[in-house]
Amino acid sequence: MVIDAESMGAVASSERERHFTESEGEPMPVPFGQEAPPAVSERVVRTLALVGESLHSSLASLADREHLTPLQASLLIRIRSYADNGISAAELARALRLTPPTVGESVRALVDKGLVTRQRDPQDHRVYRLQCTSMGHTVAERVGDYAGHIERLVSSMTGAQQRELMGDLVQVLHGEVDKGYRPLLETCVSCRFFKPVSWDRHQYYCLGLERPIDPETIRTDCNLQRKLPGPMNT
Repeated sequence: MVIDAESMGAVASSERERHFTESEGEPMPVPFGQEAPPAVSERVVRTLALVGESLHSSLASLADREHLTPLQASLLIRIRSYADNGISAAELARALRLTPPTVGESVRALVDKGLVTRQRDPQDHRVYRLQCTSMGHTVAERVGDYAGHIERLVSSMTGAQQRELMGDLVQVLHGEVDKGYRPLLETCVSCRFFKPVSWDRHQYYCLGLERPIDPETIRTDCNLQRKLPGPMNT
């Protein structure tokens, strides 16, 4: 077989290029569709982030319909949950990890819109307690449905699937709490009385109420933390 000089040159050039690429450590192109997928844990985190983005987008859309900013809507929903004794602007700022000026500006807007009232605290006249007006309750209920589409999807799952999902999310959240994260809502997981019994069987115990809890009874917004004696988690 006769190989001409041009062919030999092309082979030598190809060999040099291959050697250069490998020696430089540059990644060789992978055919489309054959890439190694990210780890399952990484995809779980990405999926949770996408769900969070969907919820934020939904809240912003519902807030816009009520001529509110997403922050004003969030504050209104939060104030509505303190219907008994109300909540102060300072407590809102601490709970939501926002600066007092930021909260104060949005609270003033809610008051001006007739959605929230400010009344002096009978125990401390320096403090104003915030509560929703009748119209504020109605608006808070409407914007509070921002997670309704996700809730309906979860409701379509079987009871066993919902229990398993809740148990897994509780374990992830508890791991974050152990690292110092404090959820905005007063959850069982972030409570000083919460004690895991078995992660595999999704069994927990409330030291405050002295009774077992599970994914079906665990609270995601528990006001008992403010009522039970003992130092609060900070």
